[in-house]
Amino acid sequence: MKIGEQVGGSHYAAMKIQPSELFEKYDIPWSQANAIKYVCRYDMKGGVLDLEKAIHYVKSATKIVSIPKWKIWEFRDGFEGLSREKGYALLILMAPSYVGEDLGMWKRIVVKELEKMQATL
Repeated sequence: MKIGEQVGGSHYAAMKIQPSELFEKYDIPWSQANAIKYVCRYDMKGGVLDLEKAIHYVKSATKIVSIPKWKIWEFRDGFEGLSREKGYALLILMAPSYVGEDLGMWKRIVVKELEKMQATL
């Protein structure tokens, strides 16, 4: 799929870099990728339900891939205008090294941040 092309909606096509491009480029595992996808789109499509789905995928993750810190800025530039909360959630979803490589710790921190986002909707 090329940038700007989307079947059914425009919530990904509006992004400079679509989540699927990131997942392919860095070989991100299914659960982590789905959590990132739902956080990217929650305010454009599913609201609280998308955040609940993101939490579900974080809790079901069996492994995580840490994108190198210096590579994250390359991706982050594709999401200009993110809220502070959404930007932070995406950072910790994409770079577990920011919070430690421990899967359990990563899950707790991500779920806590996503629950904070839910409370504001």
